Amino acid sequence: MTLAEQRIKKLKKETKEQIFNFFDSLDEFYETFYLMIKNEHQIDMQRPKDWENRLRSVQYYRHLATERMVKDCSVERDLMDDIYSDYFEDFANFRERKCALSEEKFLATIKKIIS
Repeated sequence: MTLAEQRIKKLKKETKEQIFNFFDSLDEFYETFYLMIKNEHQIDMQRPKDWENRLRSVQYYRHLATERMVKDCSVERDLMDDIYSDYFEDFANFRERKCALSEEKFLATIKKIIS
């Protein structure tokens, strides 16, 4: 279990309740933001067609989602940074995290957070 995951488990009851307004579980919360930074990084590395616009869009929505968690759920910004760091640590060490979150659930959750 990473430091970010440990910190999530130790969040105050009130913060967890606020998170549950957006997510079905704390694991889903973690995986959503992990996948957001992963997708952003992959677009930046692979540079598909129209990658600059796609990258700006992904960054914009990640920023909105992060701000929502910080403001509405009282999640500390450095916890969000820890989740993002987990992805880059996995990437640097050639680890592939298996996320249980389906693509459909991931997209639906992002829409819920940013609306």
